[in-house]
Order: sequence, then structure tokens, then C-alpha cells
Amino acid sequence: MWMSSFPVANTSLKLTKKFRRLAIWIIVVVFCFIYYFALDPRWRKECLFFPSHDNPTCYPKIPAKFAFPRAADDPEFWFLERFESCPKTSENPVILVKSAFNSSSVRYMWRDYAKKINHQVRFLVGKNYRSDGKLKEFIGEPTADVIFGSFNDTYQNLPKKTASAYEYVNKCFSNFPDQEVLLIDDDTFYYPEVKRVPNMINCGFSKLKRTLPVLSGKWLLDEKEWPNANMFPTYCSGACYSAPASIFMKIHEKEKSLRRPELTLEDLLYVGIYRELAEIEEPVLNHMCKHLRGDLGKLRDMIEYKTKLL
Repeated sequence: MWMSSFPVANTSLKLTKKFRRLAIWIIVVVFCFIYYFALDPRWRKECLFFPSHDNPTCYPKIPAKFAFPRAADDPEFWFLERFESCPKTSENPVILVKSAFNSSSVRYMWRDYAKKINHQVRFLVGKNYRSDGKLKEFIGEPTADVIFGSFNDTYQNLPKKTASAYEYVNKCFSNFPDQEVLLIDDDTFYYPEVKRVPNMINCGFSKLKRTLPVLSGKWLLDEKEWPNANMFPTYCSGACYSAPASIFMKIHEKEKSLRRPELTLEDLLYVGIYRELAEIEEPVLNHMCKHLRGDLGKLRDMIEYKTKLL
């Protein structure tokens, strides 16, 4: 009797092992599926195939109850700390380059390029500290064209760097509202010959139309900040866009009353939500830029090739 029941027990054991393996695979697949759709929609493929621990967009959204604290509403606080001069008004756009503190070689590239194409350029940087806790200073590099922010120079503080650009425009061009301003990443190439639509926000790289909103985590917006729970507004990629100073100043006024510097989707915030709340027209797309995604060698080659044609 005992011998006849043994195969049954053995078969049962095999089925149990198969079931466990199947259950583990199902759990893994479900986890990956949930993780994938928890990522920001714009960066899913990039985060899946080229993950980076330095890129917070590759982290899943955090549940709302663990949302990051909001910045205090202080309209008198400035993300802009100091700068030496304002650009002169010009028919050409004034270029504001979002630059990393230690990227001096890239700034020199941009200075040379701006001079060749007859544009004025300014660089937006944050603070950087030495190992002993003291502030770093630029060594052997001019600072007349550098705009210093009141924040640490990190990827996470990119929204604050963007805020300092809007504050700079507000300070320098309050009497020159028609001056065109180009806000651009330092790894993005700019084609100056491309015509811009006047009195509009021009998306130089990409335009994202009516995207689904994020419903939880640090990108969650309440009804006061964005009343449309069904759709985010149209906005430009933060890599490159231009607009008259008057539009920058209108958006800046809205930003002062609704501060969210911890929201890492600063392009959506400034050129989407603040723009919509300020009742500014939808941006247009004109392809005046090419985002090179950190490939500074390619940026150098494109600048050299372009300047040879001038």
C-alpha cells in the first residue's frame, strides 16, 4: 500500500515545484509590467534600455502619501543669486544656456559659436562645493557672461536653474518686452537660420501635445495648480525653446504665485502649465535645434562644420 502511494506523492511534488516556478515567473513579469508603466511615459524606452542612477526620471513614481514636500510660497525668494551684466537688445535672440558648473570647455564652445553667429550668450549655473565645504570658484574662466543661481548645481535642481532664467529675463528685459530669448541645454545644437514665428513660444526640438497626467507621486498636481485632471497641456521639450521676453515675464509672474521647484518636469511646468494658466497661446514647432543627448563630441563637430559655412 505504501509503495503504491509513493509515485502519487512524487508526482504531486513535481507539480508543486512547477507551480512554484510558474508563480515566481508570473510575479516577476507582473512586477516588471508595473515598474515599466510607473516610469514617466516620455522616458520609458530610454530608462529600460539605458538605465542611469543619475537620472531621477528612471525611478518609478512614488505613491502620493510619500510625495515630496512642496516649496514654501514665497514670491520674494529668488533662485537668481548674481550676474554681472544684462545683454544689449538685439534683433537676434539672446541665448541662455543651461550649463553644468564644471563644463567650462562646453561654455567656451558656445562662446565661440555665439560670436560667429552674432548672438549674445549667457550661462546658467548653480553653486558647487569643494570637499572642505567651501564654494568653488571659476579659475581662469571669465564670469561676465555667467548667471549664478542660489542653488546647488545638480540634475535634480534643473527646475531651479530654469526658474533663474525666467528671473534673469524679468530683471534684464522688463523695458524690452519684444527681445527674443532662447533657452537651451548645453548639449543641444542651434540652427540660427531657422525662422521663428513672432510673438509666440517656438519649440525648437519637440512639442508634446496633450499628454495624460500623472496621478501620483512627486509629479502630482492638485486642482489649484492644474484643474484638468484628464490631460496635461501642450508644452515644449526643455532642451530648446524661444519666446519674446514678454512671454517669459508672464510665465514668471505665474511661477511666483505657484512655486513647484521640486517638480522635475520643468518643461511641462513652465511651457505647459504656467503658460496655460497665464492664458498664453499654444507653442509652435519649428525645428531650430537638435538635442544631442550629452554627445558633446558631436556638438563640437556640428559647430565646427556650421562655422566653416558662415
